[in-house]
Amino acid sequence: MQTYYQMPLDELCSLLIGTTRGFIENFPTNEVSVDAIERGTLRRTLETMRASAGLSRHDDTDIDLLSAVLEREL
Repeated sequence: MQTYYQMPLDELCSLLIGTTRGFIENFPTNEVSVDAIERGTLRRTLETMRASAGLSRHDDTDIDLLSAVLEREL
């Protein structure tokens, strides 16, 4: 039998926002192997995430780039 931990939605959102902000603050933008254009896009994406705690559908391409960089760095 599986046990599930239930968390109130506001607590889950707070945890997600806090984790996202921590990720943004500690992301080593200058240490990843990307070109200047990708580095600028990453910085803009992270700044947008920091400012609005989320992204719009317009930002999907930038998130794809961020995901690709993270996969490469692993």
